[in-house]
Amino acid sequence: MNRRSSSIWDASGLSSAATPPAATPTPIRSITGERSLPGFLVHLRDGRLSDDPDLPGLPVWSGIEGVRAYGLWPRGQLSTATYGSARLLVAGHCLASQEEIAARLAAAIDGVSPDLLTELPGAYACVLVERDRIQMYSDLGGQFPFYLAARGGGWLVSSHARLHGRELDPPAAAVDIVCPHVLPLTEGRSLLRGVREVGGGQVISAASGGVEVRRYAPRLPERVTDPAEGARALRSALVEAVRLRCRSGVVTSDLSGGVDSTALTLLAARLSPEAVDAVVYHHPSAPADDLAQAVRVASADRRIRLATVRGTPDTLPYQRLDQAWADRPAPGALAHRRAMLRLRWAASHGSGAHLTGEGADALLHPSPAYLADLVKAGSVARLVKDSAALAQLRKVAPGGLMSRAARLARTSPAMALRQLGRSLNGPPRGAGSPADAVSWWSVSGEAIGWLAPRVRSDLADIATDPATRRAMPEGVGPADHAALAELRSAAHAQQYLRELGAEAGVAVHAPYLDRAVIRSCLAVPAVLRAERGRFKPLLVAALRDLVPNDALSRTTKGAYQAEEYLGARRARREISALLADSRLVDLGVVDPRAVAVTVTRLFHGAPVPLGSFGRLLALETWLRDT
Repeated sequence: MNRRSSSIWDASGLSSAATPPAATPTPIRSITGERSLPGFLVHLRDGRLSDDPDLPGLPVWSGIEGVRAYGLWPRGQLSTATYGSARLLVAGHCLASQEEIAARLAAAIDGVSPDLLTELPGAYACVLVERDRIQMYSDLGGQFPFYLAARGGGWLVSSHARLHGRELDPPAAAVDIVCPHVLPLTEGRSLLRGVREVGGGQVISAASGGVEVRRYAPRLPERVTDPAEGARALRSALVEAVRLRCRSGVVTSDLSGGVDSTALTLLAARLSPEAVDAVVYHHPSAPADDLAQAVRVASADRRIRLATVRGTPDTLPYQRLDQAWADRPAPGALAHRRAMLRLRWAASHGSGAHLTGEGADALLHPSPAYLADLVKAGSVARLVKDSAALAQLRKVAPGGLMSRAARLARTSPAMALRQLGRSLNGPPRGAGSPADAVSWWSVSGEAIGWLAPRVRSDLADIATDPATRRAMPEGVGPADHAALAELRSAAHAQQYLRELGAEAGVAVHAPYLDRAVIRSCLAVPAVLRAERGRFKPLLVAALRDLVPNDALSRTTKGAYQAEEYLGARRARREISALLADSRLVDLGVVDPRAVAVTVTRLFHGAPVPLGSFGRLLALETWLRDT
């Protein structure tokens, strides 16, 4: 008797199995307005699947009501397999065939090693249902997280936090605005009270004993000592990530001219059976130096057809704030019209997969905190040379960088958290120096000053709580912490881009967030991913002879700050009106007078912490759509 079977749902919710679902999965309009974002949920009681008629969607398997899919899933992104009594749901960008998924399920069950299910190519979440347990795996990068909360005497696990219908958690909102890159503060938190985010590399296990969350993969893989070995692993992983996506038919790509998008576009042109359509964004009133670079790259391969989408006043950041939507306030939400120009262009070209470079900065561009690793290793000569190069780039004194590196090398995570607690309890201070990047984390003093006194005090208590210290990733140094924190942020940004893509009708893929790519990059210590005078040398070494030698020579990134300031001035009335009726003020999260000072400076073109301010405004608009 053949114990295996598998099926796949396309965008209409139909199945290629013998018994298709009764109808299209139900859109979750109650939490996403008129948009039918795809997701799934698992409802549990006493460690078993349980039915709740008030939950959206349709059962994935006939007779099993507790696992439901909702929204309109793109073709190939929701698949199932069975092996005996075991059932598997795979959701996201799994690049394996149905036969490979079924074979992996059989190996996992027969070998009693369900963690094997996470090792298929791509980035995806999966749910394994067996007689005596249910296990739910997020992807390694965290772009397909779960949200876990108590419901009706049991537990609800979902793809969207809003499905839980909870209120904002003020301390979590403060973390999101001011210090989202401090991992021990974000671990296990979402923005909603009582809702836990289960992100990259974690699994939820449910059995008769209850519900448990654990890591199925270490924060950092086993390290290599030879950068050439890391480059070979990255080459294999990235080529495979692009090659498998080229099977989807028409592949399109962002092409900003930066090394990340350049690498993906040139690989796609090499591996795709068809020419690759690429797109670069350009705003004539605030050029970011991307257009000329993209044209240069496209000229290196005649199989790349480059198009330019041009920004207008309406595509500037901060325009029509009431229409900036998301399941969570994501990085880039306030500039979503800029992103939608590219995504609608991709949809109009019949894209089967649109490639973005999200995640590459986190994995390939080490934080200056790696200087502390040089101090610990006693690499004095390199410390002097690298400090001088970074000082020239950041326009600071090299001696100051070396001094900070020496201090950082002596600073434990517990000490860093205590210092953060003192900063939160102390008097507000102004903007930090570029040298602040040589630290466990860089937190804007001006942004801290926006927080209401009570929330600042609560956040300081959390920062200095022993439980927070225990949440610090074990064995992770400052540079690695920075990479993991940036990876989490990139995963959230990609999650939002996928939601925008769902509205535009295009599947948005981030190959750098695939499991194999992440592992190959993080296996190389930060000091080996950095090379004086070169930008992302690991990527350059990995793709040597695969792409033209000078294609990855750019050492800068597109600068979009001019668009930020231009957009803010154009939207000053809307921004002022939004903050005059601030939900965050009503909830006691921010001090309106402190925020007003920053807003005035922003309108006059003075330097402000744009990242923190963007997160604050994204949260304001998100609260109005909750």
